[in-house]
Amino acid sequence: MPGWMKFSAYASLAAALAAGALAALVWTRSYPDRPDGFFRADMPDGAPHGTLIRTESFTRAVPDGAEARRILYTTELSDGTPATASAIVMWKPAAATGAPAPVIAWAQGTAGISTGCGLSLQANPFADIPAIPNLLDEGWVYVSSDYAGLTTPGPHPYLIGPGEAYSVLDAVHAAHEMDGPALAADTLVWGHSQGGHSALWTGRVAAGYAPDISVKGVAAISPGADLPELLKDMQAGLSRRILVAYAARAYSEAYPDVEFGKLVRAGVRWRARELSRRCFPGPHDRVMIALAAGLDGPVLGPDREAFVRHLKENVPIGQYDMPVLILQGAEDEIVAADIQARFAGELCERGTVVDYHALPGRDHLSVVYADSAAIPTLMDWSRARLKGAPAPTSCSAP
Repeated sequence: MPGWMKFSAYASLAAALAAGALAALVWTRSYPDRPDGFFRADMPDGAPHGTLIRTESFTRAVPDGAEARRILYTTELSDGTPATASAIVMWKPAAATGAPAPVIAWAQGTAGISTGCGLSLQANPFADIPAIPNLLDEGWVYVSSDYAGLTTPGPHPYLIGPGEAYSVLDAVHAAHEMDGPALAADTLVWGHSQGGHSALWTGRVAAGYAPDISVKGVAAISPGADLPELLKDMQAGLSRRILVAYAARAYSEAYPDVEFGKLVRAGVRWRARELSRRCFPGPHDRVMIALAAGLDGPVLGPDREAFVRHLKENVPIGQYDMPVLILQGAEDEIVAADIQARFAGELCERGTVVDYHALPGRDHLSVVYADSAAIPTLMDWSRARLKGAPAPTSCSAP
């Protein structure tokens, strides 16, 4: 073989090996990083849920004039299994009034279901969270739970209502134990997407699980509420396939009668499981997009009876003891506005005071952008709840 041909063959082999090594590196790095030692701790013996384990200063992307700490605390999963979770507590000292400050308990939207996907681990944990500057200027204290399992060991209760809610409420409990601003019992719960589901469930269980926390209202933005109805539309589109993969794995880890290997179609199980092991959005979204694009047809197979039954159990329907605000993008591509309107109507029928707004021109994410009409609506509604004013309602008169 002539020398130039040998050189060409070697060059091609080297390029192929380099490309393979690069692909392997990208694949490996697309998994979430292991959280640092702050998030690992043994459960304190006999400690009740909501016990503060440790705290330290937090500075990443904190707005000017604000102070923040991250906290680690005890909580529970839906079945009562003890767990740990973390949260960010943030406030603006200059806005303090001298009186105990109301709490805004923020419930994060979908970021994944694996350890390493927590909001406090992201480069900007305050991105696309509505009204951060506004609430800080009001003198309110922001408490944002990562939920159990997203920064700490163990399963994450993705779209499993009580477990999500316990993490949110126990973050508030632990924040009360922290050295920092004095906190009032008065609390508002805000959440978006998965966090809207969490916020609604927080309102449902608060009186029984955390009677010392006075939840004055729940603001759910584009909540994933009517889960069985959403599932019917969730298996088309890249983002929706990722969410289905997350839910399939989370429910298979939480419920003994749901088996991932039976729930997910045989031809896509590997891709679905690999999707569920990554955060979204993450540092290498192209891996997630490639995996989701490779799902040929529906994610789920026909053996889904137990899965759907548990989805129904986790619909946050009922009569709430506090007013509920639902803000929905009229052009939402993830949670359809007509499904949300029906859910709001069902809450009305059960006696809940609901104020429902469908915002024209807003989709699932842009509904929380700084220029969205959701922001002034959310702030006005929240101020009124903390002042004890009568809550507005969009429910039709009986």
